[in-house]
Amino acid sequence: MLDSLFGFILIVTPLVLFHELGHYALARYAGVHVEVFSVGFGRELLGYTDRSGTRWRLSLIPLGGYVKMHGELVQEFESPKNSETGHFMKASLWQRMSIVAAGPVANIILAIAILFMVNMTFGVFAPPNYHESGLGNIAFDSPAEQIGMQPGDVITRLNNAEIKDFSDILHFMQGVDGTPVLIEYHRGDTSYQDRITPRLQSAQEGARYILGVTAPNPIKKELGALEALRTATQQSIWLGSQILYGIGGIISGVVDYSDLGGPIKIAQYSGETLMAGTEQFLLFAAMLSVNLALINLFPIPGLDGGHLLLLIVEGIIRRPPPAQVIQIANKVGILFVLALIVIVSVKDIYELFL
Repeated sequence: MLDSLFGFILIVTPLVLFHELGHYALARYAGVHVEVFSVGFGRELLGYTDRSGTRWRLSLIPLGGYVKMHGELVQEFESPKNSETGHFMKASLWQRMSIVAAGPVANIILAIAILFMVNMTFGVFAPPNYHESGLGNIAFDSPAEQIGMQPGDVITRLNNAEIKDFSDILHFMQGVDGTPVLIEYHRGDTSYQDRITPRLQSAQEGARYILGVTAPNPIKKELGALEALRTATQQSIWLGSQILYGIGGIISGVVDYSDLGGPIKIAQYSGETLMAGTEQFLLFAAMLSVNLALINLFPIPGLDGGHLLLLIVEGIIRRPPPAQVIQIANKVGILFVLALIVIVSVKDIYELFL
């Protein structure tokens, strides 16, 4: 339990803080005064005010943080005075859109940076050369074990089919019917020839014949800086696509709703990856950072995406939407997000105690 809580704080707080730093940096660049930058929520424990007038706070609840910009919370209802400086509404429409989008962008940059660090430190898994690595594992009491095969053996021929890669074995096995197969393989400099009888294995999606061999075990590949950065970018894009696919699948019903997780499940996985080691913990943090960016870009009022949508509407109609419309939309959006968090949390608690 303590591992999960500590892991949750250790992951979520930096991710949310980096998100808010994105908003802060673009606000300062656009000349918008940031009144408060809080590490955590609730009552202030420690704090100081810098020369620009920003109050930097360490608050009671160490889960994330927030920034408060001058005029941000009242932009729908009040226009800045001509003499007023640093007001959010005095920034141009493009500047305000950039400030809002900077949070999710910061999380994408953070994910790439984390993955870059992981790639440089630990390397990446790469498919090995089949003829150099050989088979990964030999299943216990399988046809392959019964004829004396061992991990690392290289199958070179099955009947008249030449085996150049492990995928050739899979392709060959699709056409077998359980009759003995002539197999040729080598171990080091020694070649072997034997007959092996594939075994019928039942499966939920239909029966299939197996030899009891697995693909070569993945190997770690060291990367240079440029390749590590390129790979980290590709990994971030892949993570984003998988997250969007999962969300789309849940909405359409293709993906089971039980796969959806909230704060409790995140805390559980945080603790598990923390115990699994630095690499797994950082990979989970990168995935969450991409997740945080994409979720915040959803066009739901109360999230960055909803704020961006309202600014786009402002650009189209050449004026901010009516104050009452914005107020109602934000309340509905926030209630929707809170309700979703409660529903998912109840599901997580139920599954936790099953």
